[in-house]
This record gives sequence, C-alpha cells and structure tokens, in this order.
Amino acid sequence: MDALAVAEGEAKDSSWFSDAVMIGDSRMDGFRMYSGVSEADYIVRAGMTVWEVAEEKRDIAMGGTKYSTYQVLGQKQYAKVYLSIGINELGYYNPTGYAETYGKIIDKARELQPNAQIYVMALIPVNAQVCRENGQRDYINNDLIWQYNDALVQVAAEKGVLILDPTPIFTDENGELSKELTSDGVHFKKDGYTAWKDYLLCHTGT
Repeated sequence: MDALAVAEGEAKDSSWFSDAVMIGDSRMDGFRMYSGVSEADYIVRAGMTVWEVAEEKRDIAMGGTKYSTYQVLGQKQYAKVYLSIGINELGYYNPTGYAETYGKIIDKARELQPNAQIYVMALIPVNAQVCRENGQRDYINNDLIWQYNDALVQVAAEKGVLILDPTPIFTDENGELSKELTSDGVHFKKDGYTAWKDYLLCHTGT
C-alpha cells in the first residue's frame, strides 16, 4: 500500500475542505463532530456499508426526509470527494465483494461529480485488547482489515483514484490502533480525529 498511497506534501490550510464532501460511516461521523473541520459537507451515517450505498438505500436523514447517499451527493458539485467506508462490512467476511461494490461506488461518484478528485481511505486498524474490553464483535479485527485493505487498494488503483493510508499516524509498534487514540478499540478520541485532519491536509496529491 505504501507505494500506492498519496505521499506527504506541503500542508494545506483548512480552506482545503471548503469544496469537499466527506462520505462514510461512524468513524467519518466522528470526524465531522471532533476534527474541527466545519468547512466540508458530510454524508455520514453510523452503520453505513458499501452495499447499502450501492443499492441506493434511503438512510441519510435531511430535513425530515430520507435520501440515498447518491441523491445527496448529486445535489451540488464538489472538487473533492472523500470515501471512508468499511468497518461494518467486516462481518460479511467478503473482501472481494466489498472491493467490487466499492468500485461501483467510485464509478457512480465519478458520474455525479465528474470534475472532482476522489480519495479512498484505507481502513484504519483497531486495537484488539480494547475491542475485547468493550465487547466489540469478533469479526472486528486487524487480520480482516488487512484483507479488506488489500482488496480495496487493488480496486482503487484500477479505478485511478487517490488512496489515503493514515495507518502510521494511528498505530503503535505492533501495528494496532494506539490505545491513547481510541475510546472503544474502533473509534477515535478527539486527538485521533485532529491527527486524521492533519494527515489529510498533508496528503492531498497536489
């Protein structure tokens, strides 16, 4: 993944996100709440999966009405589309199907946002011990995350989108999510979300 992921560059300021949309599950929702990035638009939902997005499930609530992710994404034009989806799919034990469906989402995002740069976020590892202490499901583990990431990176490379891998800023010497940065083994504390923001501002591919 290191060879394919966007390399670190000169840091942008927060205005970088003013023409961006962030799409994802509860981790991205945490980013919305705790990173300090208010300039971007967000299409987020706890429990979001690639299959629900691709099937155009209407599960994004706006103004008392529910819309599909694609319906919301098509409402305005962006210069940047960030995708971060995958933790909830681990329980399907299907990295190939996950990546293939992700590829369809990339295609649809390109159709709806023809002038946007698309960024695909690799799955950030979890902390096994903290997961156990907090009653996380057995399928939320790093062995599966590596399998899903391998499949995802291959599809993203084939689609020609930019791959972001913030793993090094989150992990300890064992390659696990640092205990200091997680609340439950999966999600991040505020310091984790601000570190994620700083990573994105230094990894823009420009």
